[in-house]
Amino acid sequence: MLPMMTTHRTAGTARDAGASPHLAACARVFARSPIVVGALVYAVAFCVILQASLQVMSRISLTGDEPWYILQALSLLRYHSVDVTPLLHNHAVYDPLVRHWDDHTRDYAGNGEHVLPNLPGYAAIIAPWYQLGGHAGIVVFQVAVSALTATLIFDEARRMFASPVAALFALLAYLLALPALLYAEQAFPSTVASGVAFLAFVLAARTIPSARGWHVWLLACVTGLLVAALPWIHFKYALAAMALVGVAALALHPPLRHWRALDGNARRAWAILIIIAGSLSISLLLISLYSSRYFGVWTPQYSSVPNTAPDFAHPNLQRLGILFWDVFFDPQSGLLPWVPLYFLVPLGLALLWRRQRRCALMLLFMLVGFLSAFLPALVTNQIVQGYALPSRFSVECAPYLTLAVAAVFAATKPRRWLLALRSLRNRAARAASPRMPWARVATQASIGLLCIALLATAGWFTIMGVRDPELLYHSLAGPRLVEKYPQLLPAWWFGLFPPSTGPLDYQGAMPLIAGPASSQRSALAQPIPPGAYIATFHFACMHAAPARLRLAAEVDIGTHATVTRPLSALRCQQPGMELPTMSVPFVSAGYEPVSFLTHLPEGAPLLSVIVTFAPTR
Repeated sequence: MLPMMTTHRTAGTARDAGASPHLAACARVFARSPIVVGALVYAVAFCVILQASLQVMSRISLTGDEPWYILQALSLLRYHSVDVTPLLHNHAVYDPLVRHWDDHTRDYAGNGEHVLPNLPGYAAIIAPWYQLGGHAGIVVFQVAVSALTATLIFDEARRMFASPVAALFALLAYLLALPALLYAEQAFPSTVASGVAFLAFVLAARTIPSARGWHVWLLACVTGLLVAALPWIHFKYALAAMALVGVAALALHPPLRHWRALDGNARRAWAILIIIAGSLSISLLLISLYSSRYFGVWTPQYSSVPNTAPDFAHPNLQRLGILFWDVFFDPQSGLLPWVPLYFLVPLGLALLWRRQRRCALMLLFMLVGFLSAFLPALVTNQIVQGYALPSRFSVECAPYLTLAVAAVFAATKPRRWLLALRSLRNRAARAASPRMPWARVATQASIGLLCIALLATAGWFTIMGVRDPELLYHSLAGPRLVEKYPQLLPAWWFGLFPPSTGPLDYQGAMPLIAGPASSQRSALAQPIPPGAYIATFHFACMHAAPARLRLAAEVDIGTHATVTRPLSALRCQQPGMELPTMSVPFVSAGYEPVSFLTHLPEGAPLLSVIVTFAPTR
């Protein structure tokens, strides 16, 4: 990461490459034409990610928070405000995007302004691209960001390990894993946040320490702006932004033991660090002012559901453990079953700790910063992993995981064992190098080939996932991807990762709109395991109605049982009024589809209904 280290290793690369004219020519291309190589890498990454994104886009429509981010972007474009109230009543815009009742916005401050709990940073970024090309414009922009991230990973791996082969391995490890390909198409903050954070990481860790003159201050300001932007993209990235400040501190103070400013260079380092940390502090202050203005409190919100304040008095470690199990090990939505290459990450971090300790610390800072965003699951059950494509919560971690894996491959000295494998066919070459440590080379070749085999496996799983991405979703109908292609995907491998069955799994919410004399049914597409559950019906008035009404709720568990219960008499006195909830217990006999039905009598007002269900504790 330091200039002296980079120069020393580059020279060593040229000496190693001298053993092969092809490798020597490759090294000369990298040394003399870095811009050309970078442009070529970017073009290849862009084409690969764009092709996969178009395939995913053709199979999966806007889901979850995606239409709401777009609605927020439209509000910024048309009304220059985060208040989406005008768009909620604009059926020409609202209906094609959302397709159901408003379950994401809320009048937090009680002044008639309906806003999303999401901060407007991501919406502001995608707004011009949506204006230019609609959803496709957002996809192209995010593909460009993801391709830039891939190019930075390639360049960073080449500088860290002084090996074009290791850099190529890191590039393929990023492109052939699910995170980059699946979520570049999704209108979520993940891809943009990943690109912004990794660009800031590269600037703070490598570019600023080696810059000279006025470039130092320009790069410090750019890094500060990137760090300040992260919490606005989504407030869960605030800890990752703080981790970037720590990365800058590690890069600007190599000795680590001497923090006293003794000369001009040390004072300059302190000034740069103050610029970056000060930018983040100003950003957090502005977020507090925004929250006070639109939420009525000084902290951002995470849900539009009322009365969901964190319960700090009763932290739930089991819930947090289940969340992280889902993130990494769940056979349907976890990262590691679909990208087994990342099992090498602990080994890669250990190798970096021995050889480039500051690099290892920087990667750990970023991984901890991003993964700590889910610590609120200790005190609230609103953060869930379910009903998403695999690796949903690890997209932002992918660049740092990839560099850690590339460290394992680079440690095998791929040039040496590739040349050794080539010389096995030539007795004269073997005789000419009697001093080569063949046992060590064989060990390195075995580990290197294992890395390549795991990379190929991750690539194959990714190709199959992009082929039918809707089968990777929890909540979409149809068999799982592994069940549809048993001859192409190893069911035994995914069977090694049992799904969690704790309180975060198999719970969700489904919106209904119930009108006069109507019955509305909402089906849960994914069957749930055997066990006892509670279905809770949450009602709210869409408009006022003086008459009392009686409702009936029904839970239909496949062919096994039907539970029907009349709900209490309700009175809608004002629009938006929340009515008493009613719980219906039911028992699932085993992986049968479940649907929820509400009956309203004639003359009843329009109601919004959310059905939530969860295992009995």
